[in-house]
Amino acid sequence: MDTSATAIATVLTTKPCNRGSRLVLLPLPFQGHINPMLQLANILHSKGFSITILHTRFNAPNPTNYPQFSFLSIPGVADENISVSSIESVLNFLEYLNDKCFNPIKECLSRLMLEDEGVKCLITDAQWFSTQSVADELKLPRIVHRTSSVSTFLLFAAFPVIRDMGYFRRFSDQDNMHYGLWINQKDRVYNSNYQVKTCRFHVVNSDRLVVRNLSLRNLHSQVTRTRKPHSFAPFLVLSQSYGHFFAELKSEALVKGLEPLKIKDLPKFLTSDPEGACKLLALMVQGTKKARAVIWNSFKELEELELATLNKEFPNQHFLIGPFHKYFHASSSSLLAQDQTSISWLDKHPHNSVLYVSFGSLANIKESEFLEIAWGLANSKQPFLWVVRPGSIKGSEWLEILPDGFLERIVKGRGPIYINVTFSNNEHKLAFTLIFTRSDRTMALPFLVLSQSYGHFFAELKSEALVKGLEPLKIKDLPKFLTSDPEGACKLLALMVQGTKKARAVIWNSFKELEELELATLNKEFPNQHFLIGPFHKYFHASSSSLLAQDQTSISWLDKHPHNSVLYVSFGSLANIKESEFLEIAWGLANSKQPFLWVVRPGSIKGSEWLEILPDGFLERIVKGRGYIVKWAPQQEVLAHPSTGGFWTHNGWNSTLESICEGVPMICSPSFGDQLPNARYVSDLWKIGTVLENGFERGEIEGAIKRVMVDKEGTEMKNRVMNLKGTVDNCLKKGGSSYSSLGDLVDFILSFN
Repeated sequence: MDTSATAIATVLTTKPCNRGSRLVLLPLPFQGHINPMLQLANILHSKGFSITILHTRFNAPNPTNYPQFSFLSIPGVADENISVSSIESVLNFLEYLNDKCFNPIKECLSRLMLEDEGVKCLITDAQWFSTQSVADELKLPRIVHRTSSVSTFLLFAAFPVIRDMGYFRRFSDQDNMHYGLWINQKDRVYNSNYQVKTCRFHVVNSDRLVVRNLSLRNLHSQVTRTRKPHSFAPFLVLSQSYGHFFAELKSEALVKGLEPLKIKDLPKFLTSDPEGACKLLALMVQGTKKARAVIWNSFKELEELELATLNKEFPNQHFLIGPFHKYFHASSSSLLAQDQTSISWLDKHPHNSVLYVSFGSLANIKESEFLEIAWGLANSKQPFLWVVRPGSIKGSEWLEILPDGFLERIVKGRGPIYINVTFSNNEHKLAFTLIFTRSDRTMALPFLVLSQSYGHFFAELKSEALVKGLEPLKIKDLPKFLTSDPEGACKLLALMVQGTKKARAVIWNSFKELEELELATLNKEFPNQHFLIGPFHKYFHASSSSLLAQDQTSISWLDKHPHNSVLYVSFGSLANIKESEFLEIAWGLANSKQPFLWVVRPGSIKGSEWLEILPDGFLERIVKGRGYIVKWAPQQEVLAHPSTGGFWTHNGWNSTLESICEGVPMICSPSFGDQLPNARYVSDLWKIGTVLENGFERGEIEGAIKRVMVDKEGTEMKNRVMNLKGTVDNCLKKGGSSYSSLGDLVDFILSFN
């Protein structure tokens, strides 16, 4: 445990629980939501509250890691056999949960309220937007926990405005890849007998398509002739079957008013139901506004400007009490087994020498991208610790697509690859309340919901243009979601926003200093109370909540490397990549010549079980021992290890915050959702990392690794992120912003009758 966590732990002494002090916490059943929710539970328990965790049977947390809590399973829905393997099914799963769990959740809460202890308030993730109605019916205060940054939340909340500014296109989903233009509702212009090959659209609003810098003549010159006429209406979200086209629209242009976000940084969702996705987002925002308060796993100093915006837009109370994980050492909540050998591996490396690479628990990449990552790491010549989650490479189980002897011959021991790395700190050289696991910046960001039937088309839209008012965000940075029901997805997003507005408060896993401007906007738009009490994980060492077994050998491997010499590579628990991408990653790592620890989750490579597509002898002959590959790793321990010098990540908010907390600069490979704007803030605003702008290509990977791990630019990134680390430590101490916000949150909850 580091000294800051020790100091915090001495303050967070457990108080006796009083009658009527029970809090019911309901996490979304995904790794990135379970972790901060259980961290928050530990924090609140230390303040004298008794805790009941209400959970689905799907991805259920392990009660044995938390004997101090009560656990109650929601009956009849979401059993443990459900599989969420794509972005599409995630959105559908959210709808399923909110629909099917409404009555069971209401019944569970009703029973708990009749017990002697009662229920003081309900704390849920924003995606549980239907629970606001449950809370209203039961007259139970609800608090929202946001798992994003304040900044990202604001991006989502601003979606209607950004849509009207022309950053999103709304289309009708037709059979057989239809293409055409809506000029207005009465005047449809068809591009008959043509299919789009490449095209860049700059401005679209909700009821008409306006093409700037591209005439219809130019448009026609960029299409190839086909048998059938094609048409499309203006659209808000991206359809899956056109996804590869629009993903290329990675505009470098800044989003006006959201600088430094670029258009390409806006959150993206790929869906077959864009309208449904938009409704879902709206529900989440509305639910947040209705909450009594919002708890944030962030801290004031990180998001000071965002906090000012938050207070204007969301009149709830906001409590920034993060980083949660820094409060104290608690049981792991990892849903994956953590590989503790990564810490011993880090112990062998010099301070600040290792790049830690991890893309979270949801990201999936192509095999080609995986190989580009690998070769980028290899060619960088830097030590790296790479988390490759089994199943995260599309078409592969784990590392089978790596060249034979990649770690042994190419990387030459510089980079181990793990399945999971322990999410824990290590003293090494490396009223209805919503809880948000994203930065509050997300709520102001517009987003792209991708329809499945148009997905490959929209995937090419990677515009470099900045989003006006959201600089430094580019069009390509807007959040993206892939769905077969765009309208449904839009409704879902709207419900989430509405649910947030109705909450009594919102809890954020962020800190004031990181998102100060965003917080100011948040307070304007969301009249709830907002509590930025993060980073959650820094309060104390938590029990593992990983869904995958963590490979602890990654730690012993790190122990053998110099400080700051290893690149840690991990793309999270959900990411899936193609075999070609996997190989590009592998060769990028190999060519970098830097040590790496690579987490390759079995099943994350499409078409492969694990590492079978790697060239024979990749680790032995090509990497020559520089690389170490595991199925999962104890991530917080890896990032805290002195040998870890860089983190190649998918930029989920938890991973981004954990990297900041340990002073580790980042290489960013965002995939969907809030990962894109998070990455842009890391690279362009905070300047503590670099973004791989062109996906997984071994040459770009190699260059990025060298920039972060070797060049002067990387040293400057390191200095800046170390300054942020110091800010985190201060915000959690007595008198700090997150410490004070946590006290305000406790008083706020105790004020409920």
